[in-house]
Amino acid sequence: MIIFKNYYPRTFAELHRCEGKVYECLRLKPVFIELIDEDIRKKIEQAKQDNEAILQNQHLKEEELRQIYITEYRRVLEDKPIRFQIEGSWYTPKEIAENETLFINFIKQKTISYEYYYYNEDKTTTSKNISFSTIEKTIDTSLTYQQRLKAIQITFEQQTKNISEIELELTKLHSLKYSELMQRINLQEFNEYKALELEPMMELFLLRGYIDENFYDYISYFYGNMISQNDWDFVLRVKLNRENAFDTNLDNVENCIAEIPDYAYEKKAILNIWLLHYLSNSEKYKQKMRQVIKTTIKNKRVGFLGAILQYF
Repeated sequence: MIIFKNYYPRTFAELHRCEGKVYECLRLKPVFIELIDEDIRKKIEQAKQDNEAILQNQHLKEEELRQIYITEYRRVLEDKPIRFQIEGSWYTPKEIAENETLFINFIKQKTISYEYYYYNEDKTTTSKNISFSTIEKTIDTSLTYQQRLKAIQITFEQQTKNISEIELELTKLHSLKYSELMQRINLQEFNEYKALELEPMMELFLLRGYIDENFYDYISYFYGNMISQNDWDFVLRVKLNRENAFDTNLDNVENCIAEIPDYAYEKKAILNIWLLHYLSNSEKYKQKMRQVIKTTIKNKRVGFLGAILQYF
């Protein structure tokens, strides 16, 4: 922080006043969360679709799946091909179905050359233009070959576990620090971020977490009148998850709440009777109040509940 102050004294002073491009960048945190939230929900939806595909295709083996598509080629081509040409060589449908590499090379072709019987059991060859995407849609309008193949290769149990892990990622999203969110966003495609035109060193400080949404803590060393020393000590101990006495006095609870990040409400150091009392009497802090209750129950802090009953 001292290095940043020396390099960018004006920007540092602006942070104190909650102004400037670095401050505006930090204010993008809710936007970052919204973008990542949307991306995670898309992953969950896709995972659920994949789960459905697993249920629909779990009776198939990979070779059987390839045979389904080859059979559809033969039906669409009408001449009932007996062999197909792939990279200059001829193969039967069975040979293509048995060999994954042959099959992949086969479906890449836009023009299908094939051999078939005509009058008197004589053989002849011809070619027709037909894309694999057309064959795919004829067989299944909702699932591609690759999706069905993936469904065969992964078990239902594995996919269910994957969904649970993604949903857990969504739950933890609001607890991520600013730098962690930055690393999950393609910043060069994010116009609101690009418009700030941060200098490289500023961007580096933010990405590495040297400056984050808790900048208030750092600059309070330089501007002592922003929050009382008592409250600042409490907030800092909460962030470090160092327990305070349940009845630690707070000079200004609202100021403390403004400086405590969401992730800290999951830590047992958050348990303070004056804080919980303030939260429970404010409609806008309902979610934070619920999290404090959850943290109390999770950590089995019966003494905290006793302290609340004693004072209130």
